Amino acid sequence: MNVKLILLFSYFLLFSACNYRRENEAIIVVPKASASMVSLRVLDIIFTSKENRASQFHDHIFFKGNKDLIFKNNQDTNKVFSFSLNYDQLLEFETELPNGNYDLNFEFEAENFSNYLPFRLNVSNISLTGTKKRIDIAPQTAYSLVKIDTSFLNADMLPFIESNKFGKKELILHPSGDHYYLYINTSNEEIRLNFKEKIFDTELSETLVLEPRDLYKKALTSLPIGPSSERFTKRIKGSLNPHIGFWEYLPAGYGLGNKWPLILYFHGLGDNGNGNSDLYRVLYTGPPNLISEDKWPITATASNAASTAGDAFVVLSMQNDSGCPTADKVNDFMRWAINEYEIDITRIYLSGYSCGGGGVWNYIGKYISDDLIAAAVPVAALMGEYIWNRLGCNIGMLPIWAFHGDDDNVTVRNANIPIDGLNNCATKCFQDVYSENCLAPVDARKTIFKGWGHNIWPITYKLDSRWGHDIYAWMLSHINYDAKL
Repeated sequence: MNVKLILLFSYFLLFSACNYRRENEAIIVVPKASASMVSLRVLDIIFTSKENRASQFHDHIFFKGNKDLIFKNNQDTNKVFSFSLNYDQLLEFETELPNGNYDLNFEFEAENFSNYLPFRLNVSNISLTGTKKRIDIAPQTAYSLVKIDTSFLNADMLPFIESNKFGKKELILHPSGDHYYLYINTSNEEIRLNFKEKIFDTELSETLVLEPRDLYKKALTSLPIGPSSERFTKRIKGSLNPHIGFWEYLPAGYGLGNKWPLILYFHGLGDNGNGNSDLYRVLYTGPPNLISEDKWPITATASNAASTAGDAFVVLSMQNDSGCPTADKVNDFMRWAINEYEIDITRIYLSGYSCGGGGVWNYIGKYISDDLIAAAVPVAALMGEYIWNRLGCNIGMLPIWAFHGDDDNVTVRNANIPIDGLNNCATKCFQDVYSENCLAPVDARKTIFKGWGHNIWPITYKLDSRWGHDIYAWMLSHINYDAKL
């Protein structure tokens, strides 16, 4: 046989073998144009018992090993995408999925009191369109944890729920002796729990009716009185605010629908970080330090005076990334917080230490005409003299109480120059009461600690009894009735 024919035939056999596939086998390449970027996050879920105790789970969610996150295409049930993740990974989980409609299933175990309790989440009919899409699992949703006494039953089967809202389906229950813990989305309607049992091969049914008050619906669900650290939550960058990592403190009673005063606290230069792994640095100073150590609200001790303000504030403490907080960063975070939390916009207060105090002055210098904040407390702050030189008596429309040490390497002029200048504005107004351009300050005061350097945040925020100031009660004494968004 001709050598060329032999070589040609061999090449044909080799080509056929390389391209042979078993029947029904295919390689599917998903073009970029038909894929969606899906980003997931888990937010806190509030569990509430009938004793009106509550726990927030964020850093207190645990896995026993990795759990699967499952996207199931509900149009083609053969297409299932499963990812094995732990909780920390899930906070930043992103993947590309082919376009289509999916059901999302996810299960974790949360620690409540002394028990591990399972909780399953399902988001149905997610439509992916080829663009980036963020899916929030249980975003700021209150779930009730109802303790049900079933000791009067000899049920062989777990109860199932029957209601107009949920239809008829089985429940997620955690048995504990004669009790079940029932997880259910808050509802205003009557819920019936149906139990089945067999006696002498005869199936019997029992029904337990839960009135709306038994479910502790969201309007009746509030955070409990207790150590402040239990209501203090780390919010890493991207988990709630896409641009800022911060610490969130919610006062006892938050969640009843009332509007709360807000303190925004800004840390010093040395505590800057990435809003994630560095977020612990924010706890070194100011209210975040006191809250994390269960010293909030400020109560009387051997060295500290009590605050008459009590547990009155939502406190949010963002982590700056570099330099001092700019006016825009402060403004953006504040306006985001107003939309995210139950905030009384007439009682918004800014305070910052060192470079963070400079951020407070930066905000005053650019946004004071917005007429949104009610008062400011810069502590050992930069930028005070500069802002005064720019705006002068115009900053007197905002109540300001500046704290500084007279031996501070960040010059005390940053407190003396603006506050003394504002009080001179008041003197001029008194002397020329008929002046149309008179701008007397609403409330301009300073506290200068003699012999103290830069590290004055403890005696300022802890309310050291030697000095007799109460910045928290002073904040609440100022209400900005003209506040507008």
